[in-house]
Amino acid sequence: HITDADDDLATVKFFANDSEVCSLDAKTTQDFSCDWTTQTAGSTTLRAEAKDDEQHVSSKNLTITVTDTSTSCGDIPQYQDGVAYKVGDEVTNIGNIYSCTVAGWCGNPVWTPGTGHPSYPDAWKDAWDEAGECDPNPVPVVDVQSPQDGQKIAPNQAFDVVVDASDDTEVARVDVQLNGQVVATSNTPSQGDTYTITVPAQVEGQYTLTVVAYDDQGASAEAAPISLAITDKDLVVSLASPVDGSSYFEGRAISIKVDAKSYEGDISSVSFIANGNELFKDTEAPYEYEWLGAQQGTYAVTAKAVNTSNQEQTSATSNITVKESTGGGGLVDNPDRSISYLTSWGLNDYQELFNSEGDGYLLSFGKWDASGNITISDGMLTPPNYNPDWMPTQYLAWSTLKHDNENATMMVAFGGQTYESIWSAISTPESRESVANGLVDLVHTPFPVYKKNLKPEEVEGECLATHSDGSCDYSKYQLAGYVHIDGLDFDFEKAARISDKENQDLTALIKLIREKVGNTKVLSLTTYHVGADPVECMDASVFENCSYIEESGRSSHHGEVIDLLKATKNDFDFFNVMTYDAGRNFLYEVAMANYAEYIGDKSKIVLGNTINNQWAPGGNFVETRQNNLDRAKWQKDNGYGGFFMWTLGSNKQGLNMAEQVDYFNEMISVSK
Repeated sequence: HITDADDDLATVKFFANDSEVCSLDAKTTQDFSCDWTTQTAGSTTLRAEAKDDEQHVSSKNLTITVTDTSTSCGDIPQYQDGVAYKVGDEVTNIGNIYSCTVAGWCGNPVWTPGTGHPSYPDAWKDAWDEAGECDPNPVPVVDVQSPQDGQKIAPNQAFDVVVDASDDTEVARVDVQLNGQVVATSNTPSQGDTYTITVPAQVEGQYTLTVVAYDDQGASAEAAPISLAITDKDLVVSLASPVDGSSYFEGRAISIKVDAKSYEGDISSVSFIANGNELFKDTEAPYEYEWLGAQQGTYAVTAKAVNTSNQEQTSATSNITVKESTGGGGLVDNPDRSISYLTSWGLNDYQELFNSEGDGYLLSFGKWDASGNITISDGMLTPPNYNPDWMPTQYLAWSTLKHDNENATMMVAFGGQTYESIWSAISTPESRESVANGLVDLVHTPFPVYKKNLKPEEVEGECLATHSDGSCDYSKYQLAGYVHIDGLDFDFEKAARISDKENQDLTALIKLIREKVGNTKVLSLTTYHVGADPVECMDASVFENCSYIEESGRSSHHGEVIDLLKATKNDFDFFNVMTYDAGRNFLYEVAMANYAEYIGDKSKIVLGNTINNQWAPGGNFVETRQNNLDRAKWQKDNGYGGFFMWTLGSNKQGLNMAEQVDYFNEMISVSK
């Protein structure tokens, strides 16, 4: 748009990198536009220049980035301001692909992916994840024509898979996979873009068929997987879980999941059977049952399906073992965990802590830097300089508790909101190695325990304080022995949404630590309440399986750790879910079920409670004691792995240590 005060505009010219693109006569047109095609990629400065009859000149510059026209993002659209993007929507901009993570922000120019706003250049990272660069080589297009999803195929006979596969250059080969294994390959189409691939005969069973097409430049694409039943029976039933040879502990929930399909009539019922006894009969898909209360012993688990044609079929047997529970000692394989955070502050009457009946304690909080230097709040784990009359309570509290109760599991909680910066310090293999070494050194460090009024036989080593006559003064602090830290908790929370890169970095760190300590130390993960919700729950129009559905808006954290849970479910010993700080209407039952979906074993999932005030939309509140007791009992009744509490030590409700311990013990009593 161009204006001239005395209305004598003469010409308008456009330039690209100082080269004239076009010149327009302002006397004959008011449409000041022209087409320009760039020949090179990179940064380009566009300039519009206006001149009037008196030779006055005014110009305006704009710098743009031109991407390679050979770069392809397939069907992914170009980003546009003002579009109501939903969570998971993908767009392209400046040659990259971005995925929306916060509905309502993604179409706002402040969060333009890759560039942001001049005043907030990095704000876009809060609304978008960078999925990668546009691939200069488009992937093939592949689709399975036959067999159809759910089709029955005769066992021990070869069968054909018909595939349509095409590419902008050339399809090099097409692989057919059954249950992840390549069973047949073709390099030549049978006609046009159609490939007919013969799969060798397979034994009876349930199979997932996948087809992958590769082009001549190495790009590949996978067709949607289909399910096949290779059988000559009209009724098929199989156990998806438990798998044969699995072991569990008493009190642990055993998840039985069955796949059943009838090719004549419909499924009328599926029975879940252990050692010949029917546990439950299900009449509607999905066919699932949570078996609670299995006693120590061995069990042969089967499923029997019946269809409307009165045909019956029994699955193959999964033999499982149920072991004796470890009970109150320790936190590994203990389905009745009782855990509390223990802060470094609020420990004036710490001796009352010794009446706690808890199984484990999370010392709060620790942090690290990229060099592997470990720091704990208020020097909580720093052995004090010896003083016969005084020792810091933050050190005495945990070390004495551990010394007097060797079955109690003492862990350090790393991170939390205060130390959320630690997650950026493990972004490289080198920093992860340093941090892992620092943490391993920590859990292998012996910490001295000091006590007063010991008996002579209870003193470790030489007497440290004496009377004037040289005799040992047992009324003073003496060395009672040494204790170790039993494990590490990773309190993985941030104000901003956790990124894919941060999930991947923590996954790599945990696997590295597990390699170094084996099963000799306990590892746990603590995450936000909505961390396993569907990502779509960030969209206020979505309600299914959403645990936080406040009218004031959704959380930006829905589903932020799903990939982490799937990648580490066998590395962490248990998972703490912070089912608080989410308001009075929070659906904690839904949140726990979402975590169970990805972890699989409900007895490894621990419910969070707080006896302090907590955040809520519209203002903080304090959960009632009865509700906390009911929640602790609920998790036990539903096969989860215990509860944890925030916190012993810090308390804003005026509860002294004796009252905090009493509260904790009461929750323990109703959850056993």
